[in-house]
Amino acid sequence: MELSKNVKHLNQSHEIVIIDGTPSLSQVTSKIILLADLLIIPILPSGLDIWATEKFLERYQDAVQQKEESIPARFLINQNQTTNLSKEVLEVLEQTGIPVLKSTLKSRVSYREAVIKGLGVYEYKDEKARFEIAELFKELKSVIQHISKRK
Repeated sequence: MELSKNVKHLNQSHEIVIIDGTPSLSQVTSKIILLADLLIIPILPSGLDIWATEKFLERYQDAVQQKEESIPARFLINQNQTTNLSKEVLEVLEQTGIPVLKSTLKSRVSYREAVIKGLGVYEYKDEKARFEIAELFKELKSVIQHISKRK
């Protein structure tokens, strides 16, 4: 209940509200899904993440039924490496009906180092990581604009 109040309050004075949700499948997760105008679902290219995603998708479908309208969502492949497993994970995700962002985040030490130094990766020294984040931002901006036009 408190989360809903906070988000509604923030929506009055902010154009975009970002909630970095819990990776667990708790009641808070369900509330976040219901409040979302767009869900970004980060996933590692691993069998365990695919299994966890199946559970998440059940919760997502329940939220869509409860809300009685679609809840836009996109998968974001995180710590991506060009392997057969990554390709297999992509194929599985494409069958869910939820689009996969073209932008991916590679497995880079700089993401962890930047946090330790109190920086965003865009401020940090890794040009490749900076480029990845910039590309992700551009793609998300486009997705948000598309969703906003439909409302």
